[in-house]
Amino acid sequence: MTRKIRLVLAVILLVISIVFLVWGFFPNPRETRIQNISPEEMRLPTPSSLHLDLEPAA
Repeated sequence: MTRKIRLVLAVILLVISIVFLVWGFFPNPRETRIQNISPEEMRLPTPSSLHLDLEPAA
């Protein structure tokens, strides 16, 4: 009885593994996202805008 259960579980595991293997070989669908970036967002931060408050560790 336990041998039959182990065989059924092994076949189920094998089928699930093959399904995931085949699924892994399918190509991903192509997706294009367009994001508008204004020139103001592309500027580098100025040194005056960087506020580094470095405190010594206790």
